[in-house]
Amino acid sequence: MAELLGISSGIVGLVVPALHGARLLLTDIQKIIDAPGAIKRLGEDVDSVRANLALLQNIEESAWASLGTVVVDHSKGTITNCELACDTIRGDIQRWTKRSQGGKLSWQDRVTVGFFKEHHLEAACGQMQTYKMTLSSLVGTATLYSSMRNAHLTEEIRDRMTSQQTCTESAVKSSQTRVAVVQRTLAEVQSSSSKSSTGEEDTDVETAVMQVEALIEVLKSSQTLLNELLLKSQTAEVEKVCAASAPTKMYFGKNDGGMQTGINHGSITWNSGR
Repeated sequence: MAELLGISSGIVGLVVPALHGARLLLTDIQKIIDAPGAIKRLGEDVDSVRANLALLQNIEESAWASLGTVVVDHSKGTITNCELACDTIRGDIQRWTKRSQGGKLSWQDRVTVGFFKEHHLEAACGQMQTYKMTLSSLVGTATLYSSMRNAHLTEEIRDRMTSQQTCTESAVKSSQTRVAVVQRTLAEVQSSSSKSSTGEEDTDVETAVMQVEALIEVLKSSQTLLNELLLKSQTAEVEKVCAASAPTKMYFGKNDGGMQTGINHGSITWNSGR
């Protein structure tokens, strides 16, 4: 039990600061009074990330243990990187906005964002979309495993398993497609930075390249976790967990007096048969 509690507390210990970072980022986004459409969409993705992080705090220890070390370790990495991404994007937004009366934020250069800043913003949005997709799949799979504690593989669980498979498969395909697209975007940004005469500051160029490179790493990392989650949602894996967690019932009929002997490796539900 101590080991299981260690898994859960370790996850929660990472979720709390990540959740705080997501809330701060969302608050700043909601303060912008004249933000571009991309920023508004970013806010929606951050809100979804916030909601999924909150749900991770409620996952039972037994579910994490059943999901295994690989999923747990990659989940911890995803949560930590999500916190860092929220902090980085929040810093970018603060540079791109100016404070107006009433504590609101006003978007600078609303008419012309600039080539490199535009790609920087798109990459930031891409990171949050990826975390939203990955955390949603993680919550769905972990919740499925939580529901299987001391349960047989019922039709309801089968339906939820199939639904989770479909969602995770879609996330895997989306991540694979986006890696190729973003790699082309990176090549475009790097090419333009070497011959640009538009006058963008070097900082815009460097941060745009760094943000696009970061998005590629986020996508690749998410693929690893998503593939593990897809494996865990397969029928054979789910049946294995159900079989391991199903209670053992022992019936003694009317001969339930005196000492009963035997060997048991699971939980016992007492039923005297009377």
